[in-house]
Amino acid sequence: MMSEEQIPYGDSELIERFDAMVKDNTTVFFDVDQFEAIIDHYLDRQDTTKVSIAVNLALEQHPENTVIHLKRARLLILQGKIKRAIKLLNDLEEIEPANPEILYTKASLFSLNKKYAEAIREYEKALLAGENPDEIYTNIAFEYENMGNYSMAIKYLKKVLRINPNNDAAIYELSFCFEIDNKLEEGIDFFDLFLSSYPYSKTAWFNLGIAYNQLDLYEKAVESYDFAIAIEPLFSSAYFNKANSLANLEHYKAAIRVYRETFNYEEPEAMTYYYIGECFEKMNAYEQAITEYQHALDIDDKLAEAWMGVGIAKDELGLTKEALKFMEKATGLEDINPEYWYILGDAQIRAGQKEKALLSYKKVSELDPFHPDIWVDYAELIANEDKLDEALSILAKGLEADPRNASILYRRSLYLLKKGKTQEAHAVLENALGIDYSRHTELFDYMPQLKNDSNILNLIESFKGK
Repeated sequence: MMSEEQIPYGDSELIERFDAMVKDNTTVFFDVDQFEAIIDHYLDRQDTTKVSIAVNLALEQHPENTVIHLKRARLLILQGKIKRAIKLLNDLEEIEPANPEILYTKASLFSLNKKYAEAIREYEKALLAGENPDEIYTNIAFEYENMGNYSMAIKYLKKVLRINPNNDAAIYELSFCFEIDNKLEEGIDFFDLFLSSYPYSKTAWFNLGIAYNQLDLYEKAVESYDFAIAIEPLFSSAYFNKANSLANLEHYKAAIRVYRETFNYEEPEAMTYYYIGECFEKMNAYEQAITEYQHALDIDDKLAEAWMGVGIAKDELGLTKEALKFMEKATGLEDINPEYWYILGDAQIRAGQKEKALLSYKKVSELDPFHPDIWVDYAELIANEDKLDEALSILAKGLEADPRNASILYRRSLYLLKKGKTQEAHAVLENALGIDYSRHTELFDYMPQLKNDSNILNLIESFKGK
């Protein structure tokens, strides 16, 4: 059955009429704009069956229309028929070489297949057509990011902002590129210059604050966030970041006040309560810290940081056995976090759970063999059981992972001395002194009686000033 009924351009009604046509196996006439809306609807849902039906019908009714052929190319891409899509796009380009939509589609296809240089070439062709240079420059910047060439991405994002200084997305992306390319100082110089021309850009002030914060220039970061807030008093992210910088300055009471201020402009988030709890913890206000961590867990009971925060605070309050339950919950949620296992191991020792502590320390050594302290602590726990050979074996594993860890070498020399292997102990000690002379005091911290050992003292003195 054929119907030549004209469907008005619409939204849900248009889709309903198309679906009814498919279901009833009828044919209805749609104009190009209507087909474009129908096809885009199903492309967004990656419904290749409906897209295919719509494209085929559109080509029957509008066989020469470029827009429809471009939709067909997108369908081929969705179906994984890349070569056919490229051929179709090349054929279309021969017919309409200055059509930017063809060039955009080709570029996105190349990008999808990780052919980023080819994608850039297509965008450069589109530039010659004079279409939306700021959008094209943004896309070129993204392709350079995909290639890992952040310097070129920065170059093109700066071009975007010269054309459209109000492009906040480009400002955020530029900030990201400065950070990942380790060019934070250059980023600060750029935003300073940009703000001299556009002083009311809250986004630029905000990202200038981020750069200052990452360089540990926290007071300047706070000042930048304050400018952003003055321009946009409802800028919740600026309040949050300002609070972070205040906490880094150890202005914990001020940080707590600003963290709480974010609740006036957005729904309270678990991480905000966590950071408030952390501020109280650093002020040794452990009961208040626990209250805030619990608020965080009320919002997100999978937040490992808050579970560990409660555990640490309870441990500080002398409730170590109770604290272990919370620490174990944290390690269960983040099984690959070495610092959590390390904290848990320390608490297990205080609770007299040495066997469990050994397992926790072993986990740390596996997850982070370059941890500066784990091998020494792990070996010490074993050595305290008079298992010096096993302790030396642990230290040997540590040196395999990190052969220039002076602390491991100092401790190894001590255990060798305890075993009576004086010559080998002195050789290890010489190695440690050559790597880091300043840490030799670790010898006396562990064995104060060595301050009376003339051989050890002479050996240490021989390395002084080297």
